[in-house]
Amino acid sequence: MVKIGRFVKRLKGLTDAVARFPLSAAFLLAGAVINAIAITSWTDQYYKPLMALCVGAVFAAVGQVIYERFFDKIAVRIGIMVASAVLAGGYYLAIGTAPEVTMEVAVKTAVAIFALLMVFIWVPSIRSRVTFNESFLATFKAFFISVFFASVLFLGVSLIIMATDQLLFRVDEDATAHAANIIYLLFATMYFLSLTPFYPGEKEKAASAEDAGAHEEALGKAISCPKFLEILISYIIIPLTAVFTIILLLYIVINIRGSFWSNNLLEPMLVSYSVIVIIVYILACNLENKFALAFRKIFPKVLIPIVLFQTIASVLRIGDMGVTHGRYYVIMFGVFAVFAGVVFSFLPARKNGIIALVLIILSTISIVPPIDAFNIAESNQKNRLEEILAKNGMLEDGKVTANPSVSDEDKTKIRNTFQYLRDMGYTEDIEWLKDKDLYAGFRDMFGFDEYDYEGETGRNIYLSLAEQESGALDIEKYDRFVMTSIWTYNSRSEESEICTIEKNGEEYKLMKTVGAGLATISLQDKEGNDIVSLSSDAMVERFKDRNSGKEGAGLEEMTFITEGEGAELCIVLRSLSIDNYQDSSTLNAELFVFIEISK
Repeated sequence: MVKIGRFVKRLKGLTDAVARFPLSAAFLLAGAVINAIAITSWTDQYYKPLMALCVGAVFAAVGQVIYERFFDKIAVRIGIMVASAVLAGGYYLAIGTAPEVTMEVAVKTAVAIFALLMVFIWVPSIRSRVTFNESFLATFKAFFISVFFASVLFLGVSLIIMATDQLLFRVDEDATAHAANIIYLLFATMYFLSLTPFYPGEKEKAASAEDAGAHEEALGKAISCPKFLEILISYIIIPLTAVFTIILLLYIVINIRGSFWSNNLLEPMLVSYSVIVIIVYILACNLENKFALAFRKIFPKVLIPIVLFQTIASVLRIGDMGVTHGRYYVIMFGVFAVFAGVVFSFLPARKNGIIALVLIILSTISIVPPIDAFNIAESNQKNRLEEILAKNGMLEDGKVTANPSVSDEDKTKIRNTFQYLRDMGYTEDIEWLKDKDLYAGFRDMFGFDEYDYEGETGRNIYLSLAEQESGALDIEKYDRFVMTSIWTYNSRSEESEICTIEKNGEEYKLMKTVGAGLATISLQDKEGNDIVSLSSDAMVERFKDRNSGKEGAGLEEMTFITEGEGAELCIVLRSLSIDNYQDSSTLNAELFVFIEISK
């Protein structure tokens, strides 16, 4: 009976959510229907109305929260609902002219929804006894609870569909997709809204004592941190974040004069780190244990220099790569993260709502022309390409002229910039690119290949032992023959044994050391001393002047012989690949090893 009562209570919560957010429910229902049609028809023509309906649902949810916080007249609620519908319609008209859902439309939509979600969290804390930290915690809990329940439900339904299909009768192949559509788009979202409490507002002043008490109880439960989450944040996430921070700081200190400013892989890592620290800090503001207090005191001050250095590094990379929408957002987030660190460091926790307002403003700036991420990126990349071409005498009087003698650095810039403009669909507005084949015609336009895979330190080389080889290798004097491979991708050096050889009562080991950009094949005596060895440097040196691309090579060219004291190694390459990229190279080879022991 208790379980049935809980189920009925949950079900009532969903129906109450529909009554509380009727326009959002209507938009989501329509979106689920549209998505079901799209799943059945296997076409993308429904993406734009689906996106408009989802944006409308978020607009309506934000409008309802604003109404509950500041108004109590039914006419105002209707007006806000009408405004939400108009905004959703305006959004659809704005994207309806585009022939397809482009990257720009998708990113701007995601940013707009994110900004609206921040408004949804921030509004209940405006001049309220509920802080932004508490509102964020309530939303955080509601999101993960709804995702968890929806995922469990989807897993169960998927198993039922699979069992029915396997054991009883054939089930339509789209059944699982339809189930996901209903569960995640409709159920999960409405369940999330049902977990959103009534925050203090104008309407509560006129509420009955019973309703006010129920709302207060639900609010207290929603903004309180469960014991499980407190333990997870305080004793697991915070210590792990502290260890990672120490590693990050050590890396920055060690590499501050070198690779830190050019390591592209570090940028997304630092952005992710900043996001985690900000989220954990806001959640920790609801806790009062020693770990949470220490985190709140120390980490904001650590966040500032880390993000500041990374933002400066991102700005410096503009000189090499130009401004793209991705770099625009990285730099903008860096500015926000520095601001958040300052707020966290010097203002009381109850003032954290300021960062939400700043984040909303920055998000809006990034999607509103003419200073949005995509307009800025398009303008910068167009100017950048034209400047590089003009500098190399390739663009005069609106006509592009091929120039194969362009420097490798400028070739890379031309390739990257052209590919970005083409992939984003910005080449249609460039007069000298109209009526050009943007894919197969790259070489005709610029004089060099689009995908030449050339690095700053050399060419990529792919060789294989020619099948039609007239000669033969004399192996009569060799005692053993083995096949092995080497790959110098790993940054750490690793040694392994290929085989053991016994001759004249002595035992020898053929060893392979691979990693850190170097590979070595060596023959060792029983004491572990190298008798004879050959490193991959000899292979790189021999083929460094070869042309890029795949080609065959003769037996003599692919053979390396080295002699030591009482032993000889003969290595024949079956295949060899040397990939040069910027300041590093990777060697990958399959080889035959012949060993002669003469002592």
